[in-house]
Amino acid sequence: LILVRDTKQYSFGAFTLTDWERKPDFYGESDAFLFTLQPKLRIYKDQGYNENRQYLNYDSKTLPNGLGMGGQLEFFGLWLEQGLEKGQSRAEPLSSTFGSPCLASGQEFSIRDIEAWCVRESDRERVDPRVGTAAELNPDAVGLLEMSGRRMYGKEV
Repeated sequence: LILVRDTKQYSFGAFTLTDWERKPDFYGESDAFLFTLQPKLRIYKDQGYNENRQYLNYDSKTLPNGLGMGGQLEFFGLWLEQGLEKGQSRAEPLSSTFGSPCLASGQEFSIRDIEAWCVRESDRERVDPRVGTAAELNPDAVGLLEMSGRRMYGKEV
């Protein structure tokens, strides 16, 4: 679950049960959706027109670097640039994937706040047979942190 507030107080975000992975193409399942909270609560579910649900890439010289959902490259329903300071919601008139209009205060926006939650079964209910460091066991979290420019000290140990 990703929640964003732009500098003009619009609140919006995205939800998916599919883990985030660095890939050069779209992926994800039809349970994904986009939503707005402010100025008005709305949920935009998968329309079945394409499979462009999730996109995550960073440090690439040839592909967009950031996190996106819906639409197509350069015209995402929701796009958060690699540094997590700016974003886009270029869904004019509507996102082909989710049928959503522009989610933010404008097609391009500055991010004021961003929060992300991992929604899955409790670790207490799940026994993980893998052994390794937190970074090795959670590559999707490492990818998001690296995408935002955070240094991963544990990878150097």
